[in-house]
Amino acid sequence: MQASQAEEELYFSALRAQLCQAETLSFCEVSLEGVQPQPRDCHGNVDRYVKLNPQYHAMRGWLVRDEYTVIAHSVIYDPQRRILCDITPLDFIPDITNPPRPQGKWHTMRFVQHRGTEKQFSVLRTRYPEYSYIRAEDFSTVT
Repeated sequence: MQASQAEEELYFSALRAQLCQAETLSFCEVSLEGVQPQPRDCHGNVDRYVKLNPQYHAMRGWLVRDEYTVIAHSVIYDPQRRILCDITPLDFIPDITNPPRPQGKWHTMRFVQHRGTEKQFSVLRTRYPEYSYIRAEDFSTVT
């Protein structure tokens, strides 16, 4: 059964309250049976990697673009190092044989973990690949 609009609004309201707890991600360069993860396929990249490496865990959640916008995203949890790893490269790296990879922080956006089921996240990310909170100043009052 799909969530109602009211349930989704409650979910995103609760998520917004957690934005201050967002975590910094590290970029982890990995290979998926000799194939590099692809930009703009974070969910597929993570699913394939975890299937090949069951000691890692898929973490679903939201990148925090700013205080008004979150983006559905998937990363892996490395239990040995106890860090969240973003394995999906950004798509602005030039398409060359050995592109330079950043060390440490991969991007400045932080990550808030999804609190719910895998199925719930799948529905939410399909409906809201990017979710923007409405700002009061976006509306002008007519008198």
